[in-house]
Amino acid sequence: MSKLLKQKNMTTSYQATTSSQKWNSQPTYSSQREQVLDECPKRYFYQYMIPGGWDRAAPSLVQTAYHLKQLTTEDMYLGEVVHRRIRKILEEAAAGEVPNLHTHILTAKSEFRIPVAWGSVLPLESLIPGRPKFICQQRGTEPNPHKVAECLTKIEACLHTFMAMPQVLELLSNPQTLLLEFLDPKRPFFGHELGVPAYLKLDAVSRHTAEFRIWDWKTGSESSSHRTKGLMYEIFLRRRLGLSENVSIRVHYVYLNSGVTKIFTYDDEERADRLVSISEAFGEFERLARKAEAAPDPAAVFRSFPGKQCRQCPFQFICPDFVKEGR
Repeated sequence: MSKLLKQKNMTTSYQATTSSQKWNSQPTYSSQREQVLDECPKRYFYQYMIPGGWDRAAPSLVQTAYHLKQLTTEDMYLGEVVHRRIRKILEEAAAGEVPNLHTHILTAKSEFRIPVAWGSVLPLESLIPGRPKFICQQRGTEPNPHKVAECLTKIEACLHTFMAMPQVLELLSNPQTLLLEFLDPKRPFFGHELGVPAYLKLDAVSRHTAEFRIWDWKTGSESSSHRTKGLMYEIFLRRRLGLSENVSIRVHYVYLNSGVTKIFTYDDEERADRLVSISEAFGEFERLARKAEAAPDPAAVFRSFPGKQCRQCPFQFICPDFVKEGR
């Protein structure tokens, strides 16, 4: 049993929570949710099935699971900071202003330092809604100053790369092409465009003479999953705007680490196959929700897959299988 569980007198069973809390039995689809379930069903339970942790009257396990979901890694928070600056740069261009790169770099570095300075060593009870996400260190250690310095350098490099890319310069020169309603909104869009209830968030969309372009800014490395996720964006935009299959939509993945852009297009067969896959994944979400609802201890429905991924799991503090096998 971890120190955190002992300190808060918690149980890793969900039985203690059922008297005052209901698990989340109405799932929505996201590609991340599907990936988490594939990697570890137990993490899926902690991350998606327990609601209400912001309520101080909620059982301790529920509150702790909620707080752990607020934690993030340095690299993930770096991505959030860079995305906020890019959104602001595009908003300024759309308003007829000339973005000042130096100012945006300084602001981004300042935004990154705030949660790092607070760190994750504060007690979990102090993590409250409304504060910036905290940097998730390995089991409560101090932030690594070398990692922080590396991230600050990377923030500057990513923003420099962004402002130097030809396709970005084209956007800044023609900001009227941007569809501002899709410009990296603070909250994801919700709808049934994928055939099931789903949340999607686009970084940017622009409309050109012969096509629409979906933009996704990446501060990390290339991944085979990006093509699949890009297809979800394409289907969503096509259905949200009521575009015919004859209208061209190209998905641009812009990798700010390398300055490389990958452009994806899709055909009818690929769209149909992906919609079937999404429907099947959502069906599994619903099946697990029904099974959990009928179980005396819903947490027992979800197996754990201990392994290397445990080291990056925010729920390592409360998962008994991590304590037993994750080290």
